[in-house]
Amino acid sequence: MEKPTRVLFFCFIFAVIHLVFQGGLFHIARLHGEHGTMQANLIGISEDIARIERKIRQAKDPVFIEQQAKDRLDMAAEDELVFVFASE
Repeated sequence: MEKPTRVLFFCFIFAVIHLVFQGGLFHIARLHGEHGTMQANLIGISEDIARIERKIRQAKDPVFIEQQAKDRLDMAAEDELVFVFASE
């Protein structure tokens, strides 16, 4: 081996040609793009999980349950007065 730089140069050229023609370079670029997309999806899913966990904790609160029963089911507590107005 009289010229190691020449051998290194040919190895480099061979590696570049191999990456381009075998599709490895394009595959790496596509995987990099998919990684960004998956990371964004992971952040969105983590936010959804946190929101659902907050709702679960809230649903276990008796005050919240009572307020929902009053608002959605038109219920009242035993000590509350309910006024019903006739519609015209």
